[in-house]
Amino acid sequence: MAKMTERQKKFCDEYLVDLSAKHAAIRAGYSAKTAAEIAYEMLRKPCIEEYIATRMAQLQGKCVASIDEVLQYLTSVMRGDGTEEVTVVESSGVGFSSARNIEKALAPKDRIKAAELIGKRYGMFNFDDKRLELEKQRLDLEYLKVEATQQVNQTETASTNFIDALNETSETVWPKSEDENE
Repeated sequence: MAKMTERQKKFCDEYLVDLSAKHAAIRAGYSAKTAAEIAYEMLRKPCIEEYIATRMAQLQGKCVASIDEVLQYLTSVMRGDGTEEVTVVESSGVGFSSARNIEKALAPKDRIKAAELIGKRYGMFNFDDKRLELEKQRLDLEYLKVEATQQVNQTETASTNFIDALNETSETVWPKSEDENE
């Protein structure tokens, strides 16, 4: 990576705050009048791009849960390994009440939802999708059969009409002799 000045590093760090290049340039100490142009030029420099990409990857690793983390959490919820804190309000006399926090086991609905999300992740509940796909294919086949039957009927009608027209034409061109009429 090429050498960057402290001001350029400050720009990069400020840019990562809100992804506003112009405002990052101003916060890094550049002139407000030229901040937009400077920011545009800075973002095009390979060393700046590389530094920002590296910092974003580091921040993402710290801030965003990985797939494994999410699945581990959902699994622990599904198994009921955790508890949740709930605020309970109790009466402590006429017109008075007090609130306190208690730990309680996870609700069955939360455990079921976690199991459902894990199942969806692994495609365990795609039965309806498969049935719908098969029904769609069956209807497509039915439609093709009807269309083919219509085409066959049209072809037969056209052939019959053609043959009748030929017969009529031949009779006018070559009238039947008296021997053929008997």
